[in-house]
Amino acid sequence: MSIYNIEYGDFNGTYDTETDEVDSKDIKTGLSKSQIKKGTEDVMYTSELFHDRTKCPISLDDFDDNEIVCKIRHCRHIFKRDYIMRWFENRTCCPVCRHNLKEDMNSPEIQIYSHIIISIVIVVEIIIVVMSFIRFYI
Repeated sequence: MSIYNIEYGDFNGTYDTETDEVDSKDIKTGLSKSQIKKGTEDVMYTSELFHDRTKCPISLDDFDDNEIVCKIRHCRHIFKRDYIMRWFENRTCCPVCRHNLKEDMNSPEIQIYSHIIISIVIVVEIIIVVMSFIRFYI
């Protein structure tokens, strides 16, 4: 009987030649640290900027003003950092819209269009904030 240690990418496990079995308890099926870094960003939560998002979709805990939250770049959904990092250990998609962050890494076209869409969303969010200030002062 021979057991081999295998380390390849995010996989870290063993292979038994006699039983032809792989010990898969250490297989990472989620995102790597570099994929998380490319697909997300830390932002400061403010109720003015994220007025329609008051709770973490994973934990259902309220966001606090000036709290650092994790935002998925593509879809702009936000989460409490610890919860989304735990989510990405075994999953590759956004918990809200199911956008696959691994696919973002493979397609430059998607990244270009994502930046355009994100820019449009940012402009719309700024307009909403400005309009709320205008209403407040009128």
